[in-house]
Amino acid sequence: MKMQYIRDEEENYEERRNKLNSKKMRTGGPLVVDAHKIYTLKVFSLFCELKEQSEFYRAIAVGNGLRYEVEHYDLNRVQHWCKGRYTVQVQQDGLLYSCECGFYEHFGLPCCHILRVMICCGIQKLPEQMIIQRWTKLARHVLPTDLAQYNRDNPALLAQTYRHSSLMLKALKLVDMGDSNAQCHTIAMKIIEDGIDALAEFSKDKDGLGLSHNQVQDAGAASVPDELDEFPQRVPKRKTERGRPSNKRPKASHEKLSKRPRFCSLCRSEKHTLQNCHDRDPITKKTRRPPTCSGCGILGHSVDRCSRAEDQVVVRGFLFM
Repeated sequence: MKMQYIRDEEENYEERRNKLNSKKMRTGGPLVVDAHKIYTLKVFSLFCELKEQSEFYRAIAVGNGLRYEVEHYDLNRVQHWCKGRYTVQVQQDGLLYSCECGFYEHFGLPCCHILRVMICCGIQKLPEQMIIQRWTKLARHVLPTDLAQYNRDNPALLAQTYRHSSLMLKALKLVDMGDSNAQCHTIAMKIIEDGIDALAEFSKDKDGLGLSHNQVQDAGAASVPDELDEFPQRVPKRKTERGRPSNKRPKASHEKLSKRPRFCSLCRSEKHTLQNCHDRDPITKKTRRPPTCSGCGILGHSVDRCSRAEDQVVVRGFLFM
């Protein structure tokens, strides 16, 4: 599901780029202008590179114009493992071209040699037979006959709940109208029975996108072992995350949860602790240490009530005056 989502996101991004980049091409010749309208941005950039490479070749007609010899202007610049002269065949009255380099058969774009022959012949638009549907902007809009009902113009039909919910709304409206009176009830029942009979034969061919199909498949998924399930349709198990689970974290008091009870270690009562237990022997209780002044070390008072400490504060005040 993640891979499919990422792929759809990338395709939607490229499609949005193709729609936004709709400026008119004023340079490059008529073939480049026509290619900008047909191909996507990625393929169009490759087409422009091939068009620039074709500027280094010249086409020489051989015979009755159905065969051309395309030769490089400077054969010394051509590497020793690469040919400098290619033969281009013109077929079907200029609707199809074939070059011995085989670039069009391999990639689906006319090579630089074919483009040079087209320019020499004065062709202003790419032939339809030389255009591969896969590289065009409308590649996602044109579907085969068996998938015509899932056209790109109506993407909601691919949703798992769209068909079920739309049919449910119409069915509820039919039930509401059929419940008006006895005559409407008779007509509604007849319509439903006729519809069931009409759909009985066509409903045998299931595409797997129905909501009830997924529920039935999920119900019987547990009985199929993983090693025998060649095409699993279930969501993969989520990987256990590292760290302490969030449901076992210590709860704060403001979350209005029950506090942990505290028991007395002597009588096991919840109302008090060992320090306040009445059953505790007074001998075991520790006597409170008398207060001792940290300033003068005399028992009976603390440092905040010590007279010596006050005198020291006054003396320090005079020193800093």
